[in-house]
Amino acid sequence: MEICLTLHSSIPTIQLIEAEMSIMKTNQHLEFIQPTDPVSQQALLKEVDEIFEIQITALGTLYNVSKSAVRLTLGSSHRPKYLAQVCYEYAVEGKWPSQGHDNDADWLDLSAFVATGRSYVEHYGATPPKMLEKTLVMGGIRASLDSDRPDIEGIPAVLEGLYSGFLTLLEIAIMAQMSEKSVRNATQPTAQDRLVTSKQGTRTVVEVAEALRWLSGRRSFNPTVVV
Repeated sequence: MEICLTLHSSIPTIQLIEAEMSIMKTNQHLEFIQPTDPVSQQALLKEVDEIFEIQITALGTLYNVSKSAVRLTLGSSHRPKYLAQVCYEYAVEGKWPSQGHDNDADWLDLSAFVATGRSYVEHYGATPPKMLEKTLVMGGIRASLDSDRPDIEGIPAVLEGLYSGFLTLLEIAIMAQMSEKSVRNATQPTAQDRLVTSKQGTRTVVEVAEALRWLSGRRSFNPTVVV
């Protein structure tokens, strides 16, 4: 029996197309993020392996074939691990390659892979891909912080679609790896190094320039550097 599988074969074709068009632009992973959860490259790559392995199990069950047959078709987890590493280096470590990085497919593919992993939580009791989700969200937030930098060009269009000129207190908390309450306390008039806010409708927001200034003073945040 010949089976034809792709990286996201467990997602129906129409759903996959819709996911790849909207995942990063709607920032749908944000609902799963805990700002204070740590993110490390080692744990990130471990999550990739976990998702890949359960994907093999799921596809084997779906097509009624052996795991070895599925593994032969999918190959290894090298590709999603590469994607995770590329995205981590920018989103978390703040390293922007001097030659730029304009491959939208990398971010879209990783986002679809992570969305697949999230679906396994419901159907197979898998471990939630929390670090991968947080990395994707941090990539979008960092793109907003870097939007006016003349030395950073070629940010993927899927991240540029997230630009708003403002960050929410939750987004700042995620980048600072602080609780949202702590960030809110920093907005008080009596706070040392006060974070200046403004109102956008009913939301409390922070202009990107102010957010970058304040975040740059936090030890847990790495300002973006061109490497």
